[in-house]
Amino acid sequence: MHQGRAARAAVGGARGIFIRSVPRPGGYSLLELLIALLVVSGGLLGFAALHVQALQHNHTAQLRTQATLLSTEIIDVMRANRAAAATGAYNIDVGATPSGGDLAGAELQAWKAALARNLPQGDGSIAVSTSGREIAVTVRVEWRERWREHDDEDTPEPPMAFVWSSAL
Repeated sequence: MHQGRAARAAVGGARGIFIRSVPRPGGYSLLELLIALLVVSGGLLGFAALHVQALQHNHTAQLRTQATLLSTEIIDVMRANRAAAATGAYNIDVGATPSGGDLAGAELQAWKAALARNLPQGDGSIAVSTSGREIAVTVRVEWRERWREHDDEDTPEPPMAFVWSSAL
């Protein structure tokens, strides 16, 4: 029978009796509302996850920018003290502490302190190589991302790294 229309039906053998069907009340059922709520809440959770991921990537970009600035800063310092750079006075490894006895050592101490201050577990290394009058510098800056997850708790996450090579 169709909703809202009179339908012809045989009742008790009599023909020609019309029975009206009862119209269905309008509105939504509770099940429809629950399904709609589930879909909307799933969408909101997805949006929140995307927002958190965007914040994490923004933080990573900020740290990479800091690493870039600190790398170019020490290269500019080395350009200003080219004679000491040519002798290898700026060579330093990750985890090493500069002596600070001369100008190059004091500048390395300030650079390492800036790395530790601006990057989480920040550290760096500098390798200077000379070939005739050409002086090549490779600066490596490392840090650890706090939000990066890894499966094995016993194995530390490898550090993020930024490497900058330049001629003085």
